[in-house]
Amino acid sequence: MKRTTFRPLVLFAESMLFTVIVPCTVTIWLPWAILDAAKDVVPASWDPLHFGALILVGMGVVVYLRCLWDMAVIGGGIPAPVDHPKRLVVRGLYRYVRNPMYLGVLCVLLGEAVFVRSGVLFLYTIAWFVIVQGVILFYEEPALRARFGPEYERYAQSVRRWLPGRGHENTSRNGDADLTRFQITFSAIVLAQAAHSVEEYLGQLWESFPPAQFLTGLISPDLRQGFLVINVSLVAFGVWCVLWPVRQQWNSAYGLAWLWVGIELVNGIGHPVWSLSQGGYTPGVLTAPLLLILALYMANQLRSQKRSAAQQGDVPDGASRRR
Repeated sequence: MKRTTFRPLVLFAESMLFTVIVPCTVTIWLPWAILDAAKDVVPASWDPLHFGALILVGMGVVVYLRCLWDMAVIGGGIPAPVDHPKRLVVRGLYRYVRNPMYLGVLCVLLGEAVFVRSGVLFLYTIAWFVIVQGVILFYEEPALRARFGPEYERYAQSVRRWLPGRGHENTSRNGDADLTRFQITFSAIVLAQAAHSVEEYLGQLWESFPPAQFLTGLISPDLRQGFLVINVSLVAFGVWCVLWPVRQQWNSAYGLAWLWVGIELVNGIGHPVWSLSQGGYTPGVLTAPLLLILALYMANQLRSQKRSAAQQGDVPDGASRRR
C-alpha cells in the first residue's frame, strides 16, 4: 500500500534525474563543450532568426515535457531500462508519431545550432540523430515488440516513426479527445500571437510604443532582449496551454482561454488605436485584426459552452474534471 502511495513521488524523482542525466547532457552539456572547443559564442545582438530559433527551442522543451508526463502518468515509468513504462503509451503526442520525445530534443538541438550559427553544432545534431535511429531500430523497437507483442505491432502499423500522421485509431478517447473547435481556435490564437510577436520584433516595437518600453525595461536594460524574453515566454506558455490544459481537457483550460481572450483583445484593439493616433503604420497593427477576430470567436465559444454546461449541469466542453 505504501509503495502505491509513494509511486508518483518516485516517478517524479526518476523523471527529473533522467532529464538531468540524458536530455540535459545531449542538449546542454555536450553542445556547450562543443561550442567552447569551436570558439563559437552566443551572439551579443539578436536578429529575427534568433527569435525563431528560440521559439523552436521552446517548442522542443514543451514537447519533451509533455512526452515525459505521458510516459510517467499513462505508462507508469520513465524512458529508461531501470524503470521502463508498464503500459504502452499511445495517447497524447504518441498518438500521432512514435518518437515525439526524440523530435522534441531534435527541435532543441536545431534551434541551438541556428541560434549560434554553428556548423559544428549542426553536424553534432546530425550525428545524434543517426545514433538515435540506430538505437530505435536495434534496441527500442525490438524491446517494445517483446514487451507488448501484438499491441505494439498494431500501433507501429498505424503510426509512423518520425512523420506525424492522422493518429492511432485504437486510442481511447478518455483524457485525449479529438480536437474540438475550441481547441483548434486556441491553437490558432497561439500561432497568431507568434506571428504578431515577429511583426512587432521586425518593427522594433520597443523603440516606439511606451507600454512596450516599460515592460521590456523591467526585464532587461537592453530593451530588445527584454522584448524577446517576454514574447518567447508568452508563445512558449501558449504552446504549453495547447499541449496540456487544452488537449488534456483540464478544468483550468477554461480560465486560461479567457486569459488569452483578454490578452488578444488588448492587442487587437490597442494596436489599431495606437496606429490611428500616430497617423500611420505601427509594428503589430497588421496582425492585430486577426488576433481580435480569433479572441472574439473564442469568447463566443466559451460563452456557448458555459450556457450548454449550465443546462446539462456539467463543466464546459473545453475542460474536464481533472485539474
